[in-house]
Amino acid sequence: MTRRPYGGKPDKAFGSKNGLFLAAFDRYTRTRSAALRQRTEAARSGRDKIAAVLRFYAESSHGPEGIRGCLVVASATELAVFDEATAQYIKAAMQRTEQLLLELVQEGQRDGSLSRALPTEQTARNLFALLQGYRVIGKKGLSEDEINSAVNAALSLLG
Repeated sequence: MTRRPYGGKPDKAFGSKNGLFLAAFDRYTRTRSAALRQRTEAARSGRDKIAAVLRFYAESSHGPEGIRGCLVVASATELAVFDEATAQYIKAAMQRTEQLLLELVQEGQRDGSLSRALPTEQTARNLFALLQGYRVIGKKGLSEDEINSAVNAALSLLG
């Protein structure tokens, strides 16, 4: 019998199955956020940072990873319906992503890489919807070229 380092069932180490899920969800979002932060820090303008975010999500939306799907999207559409605490946790993660996009749109407008005529909040919300949509349509097995074409189309809408 294999001895587990936590001494029993995985969910007991976290208090419940929901506790185990939330710990995994937290690790997933922290890991992806750190990788995304690296990408955006390497970009120069607000527009370039938005492009980095779109490409980051696109890379996770094709091939085997795209078919496997996104823990945030899957959780939002399946688990959050049954548990209010989980729903709030997922909502907070999604709000952080949308807030990042809002800040990047504002940065782009300040640095001149995006038009000030773009409605800031609506643009950020549309970009957020695109990101989530990439993860959803990735489950149908999009190729890298197909998802990159979608990213290029989104960037062209920014002007």
